Amino acid sequence: MTSINDNDPRKIILKSLKEDMLSHAYLFLGPETPQKINLLLELSRLLLCENIDEDVVPCGRCIHCLKSKNLSHPDFFVIEPDGVFIKIEQIRNLQEQIIFPPLEAKRRICLILRSKDLNESAANALLKTLEEPPEDTHIFLSAPSTKALLPTIVSRCHVVNIPPEKLFGSEFERDSISRLIFSQDPTLEDKIKSEDVEQLREALIAFLVSNEKDLAFFEVEELAASSRESFRAFLLIFNTLVRDLYILINEGHEKQREKISKNILNDRYFQEIGKLALKLNCDTLRSFEKRLKECDMMLKRNVKIDMLADNLLIFWIKHQRDNE
Repeated sequence: MTSINDNDPRKIILKSLKEDMLSHAYLFLGPETPQKINLLLELSRLLLCENIDEDVVPCGRCIHCLKSKNLSHPDFFVIEPDGVFIKIEQIRNLQEQIIFPPLEAKRRICLILRSKDLNESAANALLKTLEEPPEDTHIFLSAPSTKALLPTIVSRCHVVNIPPEKLFGSEFERDSISRLIFSQDPTLEDKIKSEDVEQLREALIAFLVSNEKDLAFFEVEELAASSRESFRAFLLIFNTLVRDLYILINEGHEKQREKISKNILNDRYFQEIGKLALKLNCDTLRSFEKRLKECDMMLKRNVKIDMLADNLLIFWIKHQRDNE
């Protein structure tokens, strides 16, 4: 595994290309947002483009750019979860198609979005491809952190860290969580205020770190279950906290705060989240991440939001007590 920190992933790819050092696999780390997806699609088109230049952008005019933009290029594959997970059938289908040389372009690009959602069988199948990559094939994986994937997959990738500032523009503030939430679900922006998102986050963090759960429980439950939009925002906020906890559990230490805090979305609450991370482990987070996905699915099936909120908070209390 080679880890790269740079503010412009485009320059990383272009430099590797010019030096004929393009890796067979890249793992792009950062918040899973629409901006990140657009960036990875652009990077994919960049490697397919006939007219790569110093502007570090695909020309948008050649046949490869036009086809890849419409996702109709025979040498460009995009995989994302089928339902909750990326399944082994999806990886096997990809493997069957990439054993042959590229059909039209000089190289083939396989973009795997939300790779943290690979199920166990799919992850093991992908590992075999990474161990013996086909010639002229390059795989892009997207994940929030290295800990979301098998260590053996991470070790076979060049890891590129994308800071939140790059995804949200130069004026992005890490503690402006409402901007992140609205970018993940634009439909919420007209239905819930930024200050309501911040109030939800404060109440949720107070609940997570509190030793007296009863009062904090009712406060966060009332806010989360006030509307379907509020509960959707609540789930998204919870996901950002789980992501931050993964980072702190596996990489966190007070001496490294300055370094690590740059990758923490809820940086304003670094101390609180850091203390919480000391009481948890990755198995607990994985169980909770699965429960968050289940709640999201049940929300779409119109299950009562107060019931979902209660279920989620009680699930957290139980698993936190199991770790104590």
